Amino acid sequence: MGPSTYRTAWRMELVAHKLRVGNEPLTRIAREVGYGSDSALSVAFKRVIGVSPDNYRRSAVSDPTS
Repeated sequence: MGPSTYRTAWRMELVAHKLRVGNEPLTRIAREVGYGSDSALSVAFKRVIGVSPDNYRRSAVSDPTS
């Protein structure tokens, strides 16, 4: 895994954690992990994780064991 791929995976893990445990707006999360906008983060998150951040958050809330 190259440095860029590693950094993206690490960022997505941070985002996934923040979506599971908090209720911060996606705009704030994007800024915290180094994305310029929530839409840029959403595109990257969906590419890496397979679902949108909103859907991920909803499924984590409905299934707290995930």
